[in-house]
Amino acid sequence: MCYLPNGTIVVSTRYLERFQSDAGLAAFIGHEVGHGVARHCLEHFTIVAILQPLISIPYLETPLGLVFSFISRRREMEADYIGLMLMASARYDP
Repeated sequence: MCYLPNGTIVVSTRYLERFQSDAGLAAFIGHEVGHGVARHCLEHFTIVAILQPLISIPYLETPLGLVFSFISRRREMEADYIGLMLMASARYDP
């Protein structure tokens, strides 16, 4: 399952089989909508454009992979939080 920059959420049918309730699916979809609400795609393209010139520096003190890992974890936590808020507002039990 993923959120695309044009606002489309792609859901594979194999994911649908794994959920035991509507609430589980609501949490999963809420997480993906959370990425859209937080505009993570736009943020990603902006960060890559800013950090791209730094990749050519041979002895960079902070590895860029570490920076991207931190940003990625923050995005996932933010999408989880937004998803739970959306889920609760739809009267599901988070």
